[in-house]
Amino acid sequence: MKFTQEELTQAESEAIVALVVTELKERKRTFIIAVMPWSLALGLFWSLAIHLYMSLGGWPEMRGTRGFSSVLLLHANIHYNYLMFLSLLTLFVCPVMFLLCLLIKRLKKLIIYPSIQILGGLLFLLQMLFAPDGYTDWLWG
Repeated sequence: MKFTQEELTQAESEAIVALVVTELKERKRTFIIAVMPWSLALGLFWSLAIHLYMSLGGWPEMRGTRGFSSVLLLHANIHYNYLMFLSLLTLFVCPVMFLLCLLIKRLKKLIIYPSIQILGGLLFLLQMLFAPDGYTDWLWG
């Protein structure tokens, strides 16, 4: 049986799609785990924004956490510490892991995981452009 170039391309594309779907089904748990750190950071970021606005009746006029309730202060500290840890991990550990995956043949198939972390960090920074100015002013202040 002979295939034309167009049929071969169609068959190849269907095989590639089937392979990708199979890989995603097999690695769904590890993919979800890889996406979790920056998803949690996103949840902490917006939940703190809502908590801050609702507790203070608007965005804080001053910098810092003076006058915050103990619950709001705890929330802000969890947010700060988690983002600091995750940012340092993404900035310093993930690029090394990415390079190791590129250079070591056995690890090439794992390159998606440090890539997801780096992409998650970039997307997190990008989404901050949509945050209210009062919140980001306080956050960076």
